[in-house]
Amino acid sequence: MIETVNLLASELPEHTMPMAPWGFAVVAVLAFILLGLITFSYRDVQNRHTDEVIPPIPELDGHASGQHH
Repeated sequence: MIETVNLLASELPEHTMPMAPWGFAVVAVLAFILLGLITFSYRDVQNRHTDEVIPPIPELDGHASGQHH
């Protein structure tokens, strides 16, 4: 039984990885750096659009009408 399993396992084709193990780490690090730069690019979006902000309407806010939560 063991000999049959060993024979079948030895006949399986070897699958090689598409790149070295350290290559996967490099790709992962570069992906995280890219995503970090994309996230960092949105750091000042609110401040760039502060002149376009419409002030809230007190009647719709609920705080000016005396309602308490």
